[in-house]
Amino acid sequence: MKKIIMILLLISVATGFAGCAEVSKVMKSDASLSEKFKQFSSIVGNYFDRQSGTRAEAVKKHNYLGRGDLLEIDSASLTPDDVTPGDKMESVVQYTALAAREDQQIRITETRTLQGDKESFQLNSREVVRTQGSHVSTMKFTLPKDMAKGNYTLVTTISDGKNSRTVKNPLRVV
Repeated sequence: MKKIIMILLLISVATGFAGCAEVSKVMKSDASLSEKFKQFSSIVGNYFDRQSGTRAEAVKKHNYLGRGDLLEIDSASLTPDDVTPGDKMESVVQYTALAAREDQQIRITETRTLQGDKESFQLNSREVVRTQGSHVSTMKFTLPKDMAKGNYTLVTTISDGKNSRTVKNPLRVV
């Protein structure tokens, strides 16, 4: 019984860390960025995924004729769009991935980058394998309490290795 409890405890701890957002610096524009970057290292996020449409539904919706790969962003949102430092955020992107071979799974890279006036920070990039159809990817994260006021853009890019689609959502820290 103790072994089972320990195994369950280890599994829950390991899966709890799997949702944490990694933050890596994408661009360096001046010496003060190293300090600014430290504030973004405190951003913690979790992913929630679901398939929102089958392959058949996606084929019909996008008038897909079965030739080549199709990758489309159907919708995207960032809430709230006016925030204060330390606020919780939610980024949602719905996209469709189709391939000519009906049974083929598709390897997708999802990348979210926060762009400011002078710098850009990759919040997270992850690779997932999807069945064909439409999918919703939700990332919840918390902004640092000492984040600088200003206008930012959350850039979300979805890629299947051949095709890449990008959507931008504005964000204002007040």
